[in-house]
Amino acid sequence: MAEAIVDSSTFRFDEERMKVDIISLAKPDSSENILQLSDFHIAKSTNNFGFRDKNPVDCVNFYNKKDISGIDIWLQALVLCIKIVSFHVKKNEISLLLPEKFSETIIRIYTTDSKKV
Repeated sequence: MAEAIVDSSTFRFDEERMKVDIISLAKPDSSENILQLSDFHIAKSTNNFGFRDKNPVDCVNFYNKKDISGIDIWLQALVLCIKIVSFHVKKNEISLLLPEKFSETIIRIYTTDSKKV
């Protein structure tokens, strides 16, 4: 099995072209070990946070627990029927540990006959 992790936003997956390229790169040691299309399978798996290549934190609304007066804002909203204002947080205000990419594609190549590889 071979595996590659690629950037989902830039990589374009073409299974047929990939199979042809793999066969052209194969160097059989004898005539009976020639790699055929039926000798391997390519599996593609894309992993993300449900927002494709977007940062999931960008879709989260944040709320201040207390306003300027120090009174719990949720209590104010309940008693005074005021609207609670949400806000978004910028990337540099959250953490330095956030990744640059939020999606990846894993390509695995399986062979049915390891003698031909």
